Order: sequence, then C-alpha cells, then structure tokens
Amino acid sequence: MSNTRLLIGASDYSPTLLNTLIDEPIAYLFQEGESSLYTRTGDEWVFTEILIPPQNESGQKFGNVLSTTDNAGVVAASGYNNNSGQITYYTY
Repeated sequence: MSNTRLLIGASDYSPTLLNTLIDEPIAYLFQEGESSLYTRTGDEWVFTEILIPPQNESGQKFGNVLSTTDNAGVVAASGYNNNSGQITYYTY
C-alpha cells in the first residue's frame, strides 16, 4: 500500500462459467486469482479497477503477493507454470 494506492489480492478467486443470455454454457475460465486496485480520494478508498492475470492458467494464484507505489504495482502468481511463478508489473 502506498499513500494513494491500495492493491488487494484474491489469489483463490476462480470464475468458473460464463453464460449467454439464454443461460447456455459458452466458455470456462481457467484463470485463478485477481487483484483489486483502490485509489485514495480524500479520506476514502475508491475502487478503481480489477487486475486480472495476463494468461489464463488453472492454479496460478495470481494476487498472492502484492506491492504498490503511487504510480505502479507488482502482482505475483506463485503457482504459474507449475509453481515456477510469474510477476506482472502494472503502471497507473
């Protein structure tokens, strides 16, 4: 957390199914994990955006390690590529 940015990881989050308007299954999502970015506005933290993994891979645990500054953030996925891990750098 910086003074103006906050990242919250949800490394076990896993959406499982998208549905069409008539509720027929159309695709499975295998991403695991996401992170939420919040920005401080006055005395409040305001939701800014969801950061999702750059690759969809089951078990990657995207968001289990986080670091942020006022204009950049790092999100790790320790389970990516059979636990070899991956770090994604974001600027905002």
